[in-house]
Amino acid sequence: MSLQELKYLIALKEIKGVGDILSRFLISHVGSAEDVFKMGASKLLKIPRISESVAKEIIQFNQFGWIEDEILWCEQNDIQIVAFNQKEYPKRLLECHDAPLFLFVKGTHQLNTTKIVSIVGTRNITEYGKEVTEQIIKSLQSLDVTVVSGLALGVDGVAHKKCIELQVPTIAVLGHALDQIYPFQHKELSKKIAKQGALISEFSRNTTFNKNNFPMRNRIVAGMSDATILIESALKGGSMITAEIAHSYGREVFAIPGRWNDPVSQGANYLIKNLKAQILTQPNDLAELMGWKIKEQLIIDGFFDNKAKFQHLEENERKIVACMNSEPVSIDILHYSTEIPIGELSAILLSLELKGILKALPGKRFQLK
Repeated sequence: MSLQELKYLIALKEIKGVGDILSRFLISHVGSAEDVFKMGASKLLKIPRISESVAKEIIQFNQFGWIEDEILWCEQNDIQIVAFNQKEYPKRLLECHDAPLFLFVKGTHQLNTTKIVSIVGTRNITEYGKEVTEQIIKSLQSLDVTVVSGLALGVDGVAHKKCIELQVPTIAVLGHALDQIYPFQHKELSKKIAKQGALISEFSRNTTFNKNNFPMRNRIVAGMSDATILIESALKGGSMITAEIAHSYGREVFAIPGRWNDPVSQGANYLIKNLKAQILTQPNDLAELMGWKIKEQLIIDGFFDNKAKFQHLEENERKIVACMNSEPVSIDILHYSTEIPIGELSAILLSLELKGILKALPGKRFQLK
């Protein structure tokens, strides 16, 4: 795209009364963003959906100096401006009727990898939610999956950090401009994401944190992914908005079930109950339900050099051992993964501990010896 066309493209989005949808309609109708600004009022008014006030705003627009500064600032800070009609633009997002006209992108990772999953959830993440999120990221490590989230505290931050740790590509979608980071606690994390993945935003410089921006951010998180996974959420919140948007786009939505009386589980339970999300009870479920070929065994199966030594165990004992990995696993995770009733599960865990296969840790967590 020429610098001139890019300048007019940014200008078009700045016009009062012209948003992403109408901008793309105008460009498809006229031929280019530059041509829109070169038309007279009479020709503009002949275009469907163009009112007198919008035509007047287009003709009188005079902020091109600011736009040139914006483009220069992006060049100086290694930020790409990717327009909807460029091959680098997320193709999945382009399928959505309200896709952004362009995106500001800082990072090394391209936006059209074969498999992309969004992971979202509450800022008030529990230890259970943290453990689930980390296990899901681990299970994606061998699947060449890119993980998208929103850089918020809680589930988003846990997902991004685990991706950085395991070198899983990750993309953070921001609800403000790339000249700042919110929350401030994730400033260093954002730098790591830019090196290993990408930071993206649709907001121009100096657009500060505003709660009204986050539904806009959430549609990008939902739209650029094959599937969205809701970890934990109350009935209302940003992650529920993301899940609902993903559902409206016809994308796959998954949710982690929780206790019926737990506030942070009510959102996921609601989506499952109302058939807006498929239930995930173990990390393997995602690959199986998405039909993704597993290059190597997922983490839930993959930590035993010699599985033969577990063949003497009873069926439910083997189920539990198959869910264990090199890190501690809580009894809640084991319950949801194996679907063994808690009372029976506790007895089997004690038996495995006495057999010297597991060791019990504080907080009702267990680890292979």
